[in-house]
Amino acid sequence: MFKVSRKTRPSFASGFARSSAEAENPGLWKDCIFHWDASLGVTGDRAVDVSTYKNHSTSATGIDGSNWVMSPYGWVLQFDGVDDYFDFGVVDSVQLGLGNASLTALIKVQTAIDVYGSIAGNGSLGNAAKGHGLFVEKSTGLVYYQVRDKDVMSPAVNSNSVIADDGLWHMVTGVLDRAGEQALYVDGVKQTDVKDGTNFAAVNLDDSTKFTIGTRHSPTAIPYLFDYKGQIAKVIQHNRALTPSEIKQLYEDPHAITRQRSRIFAVTNRTSPWYYRAQESLICG
Repeated sequence: MFKVSRKTRPSFASGFARSSAEAENPGLWKDCIFHWDASLGVTGDRAVDVSTYKNHSTSATGIDGSNWVMSPYGWVLQFDGVDDYFDFGVVDSVQLGLGNASLTALIKVQTAIDVYGSIAGNGSLGNAAKGHGLFVEKSTGLVYYQVRDKDVMSPAVNSNSVIADDGLWHMVTGVLDRAGEQALYVDGVKQTDVKDGTNFAAVNLDDSTKFTIGTRHSPTAIPYLFDYKGQIAKVIQHNRALTPSEIKQLYEDPHAITRQRSRIFAVTNRTSPWYYRAQESLICG
């Protein structure tokens, strides 16, 4: 079960960190190459990437104002499992290449209509594609993190328990560490199903597949398939393997990346009647 942080939620009105220099948790900005936070987005048909890479969606299908619903994390998107998704195009910065990766999503899952429901990623669930992605399986209700090298190799690691239709929010993070493991974390806890990440040590996973949220893209006759049903509050990708402590931090505070640091204002002239040292927290409680 996901915990709701008691801290004030970053917003356009109260402010939010736009870089590591402004962030309360600057380490989480390291190699963060994509960050869609629905509560900071536009409640229309565009997904705004608030990372420094600005990989905004290039198109949307089936998404308009009616998809947006309020949640404990602010505005989020409801996907119908039929034809609702964001397309970001072929994004060079999210390609895996020869590097490590972490893909995180804050989700409230409903049973998929198709065999699978693709949450986010590029290159998963398709024999003609390379990349990674998070998805839910209809028959089991489990969430998976898959890394794929076309039809050569496509290991997927799954959650310990059923997530679909449990009525709860969950933070899921898939991690590819090519010197270690391919693993999945649910609500900050590493799941027992792991794979050998060293199998991908020398595999270049760059591809021409598009990065999507709510469906999967593949260069096939049916390019968009396996639409996701449920709510999504955010999707984050790092081009490195997050540490267990960082994953737990994101679980405990889903807005940890965009939370602004406190600022200290000081007048150091002790002879001045205006001498003070005070800390003003811009958005933190």
